Amino acid sequence: MEYTTTVTVSNVAPTATFGIDGSVINGTATFIFTNSYDPGINDNLLYSFDWENDGIYDIIDQTSNSAEHTWSNGDHSVKGMIKDNDGDYTEYVYNLTVS
Repeated sequence: MEYTTTVTVSNVAPTATFGIDGSVINGTATFIFTNSYDPGINDNLLYSFDWENDGIYDIIDQTSNSAEHTWSNGDHSVKGMIKDNDGDYTEYVYNLTVS
């Protein structure tokens, strides 16, 4: 007797740690994704940055995991997104104070 089974494999969104790399100097900070992980063996990861957390990404789908921006004094909320080839993504928000 022969049996057949169907297996469905679902994509899993990539993950990372999102934050600043070093210190804020004269309002300028470098944001970086570290510990990037995606279980897909052939996935390339793409990184996006929304400097004002207004839903409009200022840098979209770059291969570099870091980017630099300068803010005025005050509190700022920055959004970052890591995405894989299959279009699954994870978003992060980092609260930054510039003084």
